[in-house]
Amino acid sequence: MELVAWGHIYQAYIAHSGNWSEIVDMPFVVMSHSEEVMEMTGVIAFIHALLNYLRESMHQLGEP
Repeated sequence: MELVAWGHIYQAYIAHSGNWSEIVDMPFVVMSHSEEVMEMTGVIAFIHALLNYLRESMHQLGEP
């Protein structure tokens, strides 16, 4: 998603000499926020899978 957002805003970024306040628009904001949401969702899914794995490992060792 970062590549998609950067591809959307790259030409405007170059044209305005890197002044973000003039070039940030709603599609860029939506793409940036969705990328962050997907990133945090991936972290949550990883933690969930890791905790399930640890629970199953402890259960196999005879721990309640």
